[in-house]
Amino acid sequence: MTAQSSREPLSDRSRATSGKGTARIEGHAEGRAPRQPKPELERYRLQVDGQIKSSFAVSEPAHAAGSAVKKRFPIVRVTVHDAVNGETTVIS
Repeated sequence: MTAQSSREPLSDRSRATSGKGTARIEGHAEGRAPRQPKPELERYRLQVDGQIKSSFAVSEPAHAAGSAVKKRFPIVRVTVHDAVNGETTVIS
């Protein structure tokens, strides 16, 4: 008997022992860990380099937070997006 035939077939092995760093979650679809639900976004969204960082119900705090980010990191592109009107304001 060769060493190859004494091994289990690859399809019968557990993913947790495959050595690829992925663990199997029992009782969950497709063996993946559940994700956190996305937070509810308010009307004004503060974006830094195109990624939403926070959201605000009113415009003034969103612009104040955007100005603070721009002052600390002048290289990044900071915008406030109004989700209702579809307008985007660039903070400079």
